[in-house]
Amino acid sequence: MKRHDERYKQLITVFFREFVLLFLPELGEHIDFVHSPEFIQQEVLHNIPAYSSREVDLLVKVKYQGQDVQFLVHIENQATHQADFPKRMFDYSSALMLQHGLPVYPIALLSYNRPIKPAPSIYELKVAGANVLRFEYRVIQLNQLSWRSYLEVANPVAVALMAAMNVPLEERARVRVQCMRALLNLKLDSVRTALVVGFVEDELPLTDAQRVEFERDLVVIPVEEQVAIMELTTSWWREGREAGMQVGLEEGRQEGRQEGRQEGRQEGQVVTARKILVRLAEPRLGKLTPQVKKRLDSISDADVLEELIIQAMTANSWNELLK
Repeated sequence: MKRHDERYKQLITVFFREFVLLFLPELGEHIDFVHSPEFIQQEVLHNIPAYSSREVDLLVKVKYQGQDVQFLVHIENQATHQADFPKRMFDYSSALMLQHGLPVYPIALLSYNRPIKPAPSIYELKVAGANVLRFEYRVIQLNQLSWRSYLEVANPVAVALMAAMNVPLEERARVRVQCMRALLNLKLDSVRTALVVGFVEDELPLTDAQRVEFERDLVVIPVEEQVAIMELTTSWWREGREAGMQVGLEEGRQEGRQEGRQEGRQEGQVVTARKILVRLAEPRLGKLTPQVKKRLDSISDADVLEELIIQAMTANSWNELLK
């Protein structure tokens, strides 16, 4: 759960302006994005001891457009459904206003899969028949959104969060391909590209059967896009886990352990690169023969394997690829 929260926090921190303009354009009209935001790290609420976790997910101090006045934007990512969540949103906003002396704009980002029914956006308190409190907050419920509605939106947050929207099992491979194609069009720098690719890989993992579908969907798009997508898919984990985005390497480490390879980082990269190469090339070049597998297993340089992944998009045979 912590990993899930961290990747959402990282995505919104890097693309805060894009997040606001995508989902809350009316809020964006009030924010001075030139002189703000300021991200408040590790905000712990000291005056609500009732909760086991008192650290808010994301707290941002922003300035009003054209004014020297500030307010807080609180974004709480909720990965599991909880019946008391509306009250918790109220408690958090109240505590934040007390601690900072600033008004709070509360946002709930609901990233759980179930239930699908619309979540409440209001907390009300009645005492002796009187409605003494009505607290409203904004809700972005991803499982209520269709990925198709965001396919043409030129926004990196849309590309990333399409993977977390209402995606039927039979469409997972297709959505992965479409996310990568949309990301290519954004032409982001390498770090931001790696962040989005890593988010999509984490949020929309594929089974072996779905990976076959992914590869089939790749084959029918223009070759230059195929090559670019494979470059994205391999380069993001090559950037390193230092940025918190190298899930591909972690997969390689796990596979390395399963095969008795516990040498660490370099071996994990090699294992993962081999696996990607085979999955990509087999639909085009045919199943591995024992001779080809032996040649492939003899390659222990991750950079060489990554270059072969790119060449596999245009090679006509395994012999041509591994010459």
